[in-house]
Amino acid sequence: MTSISVNTENSVYDSRNDCNAIIETATNKLLLGCMNTVIPNTVTSIETSAFNKCSGLTSITIPIPVTTIGLYAFANCSALTSVTIQNSVTTIGDNAFQNCTTLTKVTVLAETPPTIYSQTFTNRAHATLYVPHGSKATYEGANYWKDFALIVEIDSSTPITFADAKVKALCVANWDTDGNGELSMAEAAAVTSLGRVFEDNDDITSFDELQYFTGLTAIGANAFSYCSSLTSIILPNTVTSIGKMAFCYCYKLTSVTVPSSVTSIGLYAFDSEGIKSIVVEEGNTVYDSRDNCNAIIETATNTLIFGCENTVIPSTVTTIGKGAFEECLGLTTIIIPASVTTIGQTAFQYCENLTNVTIPASVTTIDSQAFDVCTALTSVTVYIAAPLTIDKYTFSNRENATLYVPAGSIATYGTANYWKEFKEIKEIDDVNGDLNIDMADVEMISDHILGKSPTGFNANMADINCDGRISISDVTKLINVMIINAAKSRLQSKLTVSSRRLEICELQLDINGIERPDEPWDLVDEAQSLIDEARPLINAATTQQDISYCQGKIDLIDTIISELELIIHKLQYQQEG
Repeated sequence: MTSISVNTENSVYDSRNDCNAIIETATNKLLLGCMNTVIPNTVTSIETSAFNKCSGLTSITIPIPVTTIGLYAFANCSALTSVTIQNSVTTIGDNAFQNCTTLTKVTVLAETPPTIYSQTFTNRAHATLYVPHGSKATYEGANYWKDFALIVEIDSSTPITFADAKVKALCVANWDTDGNGELSMAEAAAVTSLGRVFEDNDDITSFDELQYFTGLTAIGANAFSYCSSLTSIILPNTVTSIGKMAFCYCYKLTSVTVPSSVTSIGLYAFDSEGIKSIVVEEGNTVYDSRDNCNAIIETATNTLIFGCENTVIPSTVTTIGKGAFEECLGLTTIIIPASVTTIGQTAFQYCENLTNVTIPASVTTIDSQAFDVCTALTSVTVYIAAPLTIDKYTFSNRENATLYVPAGSIATYGTANYWKEFKEIKEIDDVNGDLNIDMADVEMISDHILGKSPTGFNANMADINCDGRISISDVTKLINVMIINAAKSRLQSKLTVSSRRLEICELQLDINGIERPDEPWDLVDEAQSLIDEARPLINAATTQQDISYCQGKIDLIDTIISELELIIHKLQYQQEG
């Protein structure tokens, strides 16, 4: 096999970065490779038999952040001659390189020997093992590693082989201290600051060799900003801080791996629209990518500080940070879990392809510009009964969007600043999406509870009581909502009839020449005032008690209008007499 490609619309597997492999998107596990595979630097493990019997494979580099190489992963690769294993790998499974009969060079960059087994490298007696400077003795004392034919420490004077000639030229120009036209491992390790050597360079494409710059503790502000052609970079595990806008507008950068050493990440550090995969290495004490969420989360505060188009926000996140998804053009929909209380300023600003968003009842704050310039946003579902305070920039496309709110909240949102400016406001409880709340919705929820997997089922809309689960209580509440809605419809119809009767009375008073002030006009004003009062009360009704109260109002209106009609009848009788 020479080529592997996963359709870009597949939601379970991918072939990110044209890597010629199958990767499980949610877990970043490489399941199947071929002779032309280049393992992306977002893969976390090479799974069992991923390259087994790949007879055309001659060499392979296992990148950071891979931690595990599975059983038989490269077994029976009969043409494999060399393998390089980065220092993130801690375990290499039994039989991983079994029967690799031509494997003569193994380079391991971890100072502490990874765990291996008796059959991991079956050709080790005929192979040379290259290890970091100063770690030879450790490997010579480690089980099975010590059995290699020869163990050699990597010479720090060895020149680095750069994949990108333009990157090499810049590195040599700035840090080649011995003037030999190459950059050695030692020269790279001596660099303590990149400055702005690479900023605004749209020619460089790959800088995985940055991992050898082990003297770096910081990637400064704007260090790689506007490197619009950069597709791949590996940070050294000595870096503790990544500055503001460090990788901003790196449009072709599709994946990010944050080393376990990083303790500080500046605002908009990875503000690049092309990113599809984000991994924080295990062992990081400040940040994490829990649940394979494809995001960077500040562990102590449970704040999501950076996400991408494939992010699934974990149910433990409490805050969506400032600018977390800003300019994420691949994001089309987002569901915010019930753990979130705050959506920060510009959190989703300029997500120009975002079409719908669901906001849970737990949210207490939506900051200014949170969904500003989301020009495709047409559906906003809010499970919050009382409207939160927002400003004119929070949802700038609201005039073109439908707002879905909890049952009984339409009137409240209809008078709330900026919420009232949505194109239309509807109740959430339309489960099947036909824009009607009826028995079809009840049947669909019931089918779901019974495990029938109904087509078109909307789980968010079906959680009628907003308790985070779908149960018979949702069916009960939906039926009650339907009963109340039917009653409200009848009351509105009655009120319309009453209003029409009052208009006829006003016309007849004018015809009969009855001028103000006069008793009949007082009755007209009283009836009109009650009608104006009754309309919002009916809209806001959510219980049978509310319905009864509104019915009482309409009965009073009808009594006044009947009295008025009697007066007009007497006036007409007097005039005829």
